[in-house]
Amino acid sequence: MMSVKSIKTIRQKLIVMIGIGVISLLWVLPGFLGESGIPAVMNQDTIFHLSRINGLGDIWKSPVSFENFNNTGTIVNQFYPWLLIYPAYLLSKYVGLVGSYWTYIWFITFVTAVSSYWAFKQLNRNVNNTYALLFSALYTGSAYRSVDVFNRGALGETITFIFLPLVFVGFINILFRDSKRWWMLTLGMTGIVYSHVVTTFIVSFLMGIVIVVSLFSLDDKSDRLLSFLKATILTLITTAFVYIPELEQLLHQSIYTPRALPLEGVNPIKEVIASLGNLITKYYTLGIFSVVSIVISLIVFPRLQKMDRNIFVFGIVLWIITSSLFPWQILNETVLGKVVGHIQFLFRFNAIITLLFSYIGVKAIMVIVNRKNLNIKYVLLVSCMLVIAVNFFSVKQLYQSTEYNLVTNGNAASLVNKVDRYKDYRSLASISSMEDINNHHVYVEGKKVNASIIYQGSKAFIKILDVEAGDKVDIPFFKYKGIRITNQGVTLHPSLSDRGTTLITAPESGNEILVEYNYTTGAKLAALISILGGLWILHFKIIISKWRNEQSL
Repeated sequence: MMSVKSIKTIRQKLIVMIGIGVISLLWVLPGFLGESGIPAVMNQDTIFHLSRINGLGDIWKSPVSFENFNNTGTIVNQFYPWLLIYPAYLLSKYVGLVGSYWTYIWFITFVTAVSSYWAFKQLNRNVNNTYALLFSALYTGSAYRSVDVFNRGALGETITFIFLPLVFVGFINILFRDSKRWWMLTLGMTGIVYSHVVTTFIVSFLMGIVIVVSLFSLDDKSDRLLSFLKATILTLITTAFVYIPELEQLLHQSIYTPRALPLEGVNPIKEVIASLGNLITKYYTLGIFSVVSIVISLIVFPRLQKMDRNIFVFGIVLWIITSSLFPWQILNETVLGKVVGHIQFLFRFNAIITLLFSYIGVKAIMVIVNRKNLNIKYVLLVSCMLVIAVNFFSVKQLYQSTEYNLVTNGNAASLVNKVDRYKDYRSLASISSMEDINNHHVYVEGKKVNASIIYQGSKAFIKILDVEAGDKVDIPFFKYKGIRITNQGVTLHPSLSDRGTTLITAPESGNEILVEYNYTTGAKLAALISILGGLWILHFKIIISKWRNEQSL
C-alpha cells in the first residue's frame, strides 16, 4: 500500500506535468491560431521537413522514398536522421499532415520543457522545484527556439533543444562533479546525433575546447577523462545507425552535401535592439529574456557561485564569437575557419547560448529572491505569462511581415511532395542536370525517349518505349549503394551515368523495370549495434538505480 508521502509526491509530479503540458500548448498556439494549415515561411526549411515526414511510409524497408521530393528518390533519410520525426508520420495517418505537425510540435515542446526541468533539478538538488520550472519556461519559450519553430521551420534543430540540457548536465557531471554519471552525456549526445548532424559538430567542438581549457585544473583527472572516453565510445555505438550508412554512401560515390560557408557575425548593437523587441524575423535573436538574464546576472555576479560565474562568462564569450566583434574575416581564410564553416551560420550557436543564459538567469533570480525575500511562485507565474504573451506577439508580427505559403491537407500533395529545389544528398555529378532529372527524363543511347513511370512508396515501375535489348538506358534515379533493379525477377547491374544517375543495359526479356533501394548489410549491422548499445544503457541505468536504492535503505 502506498504511503501518504508517496501519494503526495505523485500528485505533485502530475500537477507539474499537466502545468508544463498546458503552457507548452499555449506557446505553440500562435502557429495555427486563425489558420487551417502550416505557415511555411518562404526560403526556409518547413517544406523540406514536411516532405521528409511524408516520405517515411516505407522507411523500415527502404531508406529511399518516391513519395516526396518530386518522386526523385533522394537518400535524404541516411544523411538527415529520421527516427525522431517518425511519430509525426504516424500521426499524419490519423489526423492529416497539418494536425500531425502541430501535435508533434506541441509534443517536442512538452518534452523539451520536461527535460530542461529535470536537468535543472539534477544540478540543483536542494532548491525549490519552482526554479526548475522557471528555467524550463525561459529555455523552452526562448526567442531562438521560436525562430526555429515558426520562422526557419528547422525541425531537426528544434528537436535538439530536448537533448541540450541532458548534454549540459552530463558534461558538468563528468568534468566537475560525479563523473560516474557519464551516461547522461551519452544519452544527450545520442539524441542530438539522431536529430541534427551540424548541432552534433557544434556541441562536440565546444566540449573539446572546454576540456582542453579545463584540463590542468581538474581533480581526479584520469577518472574524469576515462568517463568522458566511456561516454564518447558508447555514443559512437548508439549512433552507428546514423554515421555508418552515411559513410557507406559517401565512399560509394560523391554526394552533394551542404557546403561550408564563410561565417559572418551580426552587429552586436543590432542584435541587442532586435532581442529587446524579441524579433524572430530578419535577426535570429536571443530574445528579451536572454538580455534580462544577462543584466540581472551582471548585477549579482559577485554573489554567484564560481561554477555559475564560469557558465555566464562562457555564454558571453560565445555571444561575442557570433558577433561582428570577432574577426571572422581573418579566420575564414584559415584551415580552422574552413572547418568551422561547416556550421554555415553563426546563429546556430544561439541554442547553446540560450541554454546558458536561461540557466544562469534563474541562478541570478535565486540570489535576488533570497535577498529580497520574494515569493518565487509569483515570479514563475509572471514569467510564464510573459513568455506566452511575448511569443504570441512575436509570431503574429512574423506572419504579418513575412511572405509564406500556407500548407494544408488539401495542397500538401503539390506543395510539399512535389518540391524539387533541394540539391542536398543527390549525386554530385547530377547537380548540373537537376532540371532534367526533376522532369524524370529517360534516355536510350543518349536520346530522350518516352517512358511511363509509376511510383509506389519505395518502388518505381518503369516501362520504356523505343528500346532494344543491349541498349544503354539512363534512368532518372540515383545510383546509391543498395539500389536494386530487376526485370521480371532478373537482377540488372547498374552503373553511374554521365549525368549522375543510373545506367543499365536493356534486357532481352522486356522493357518493364522495377527500381527499389534496400538497406545495405552495413546499415543493418549498424542498426543492430545501435540497438544493443541502447539496451546496454537501459540495463546500466537500471543496475545503477537499483544499487542506489539499496544503498539508501
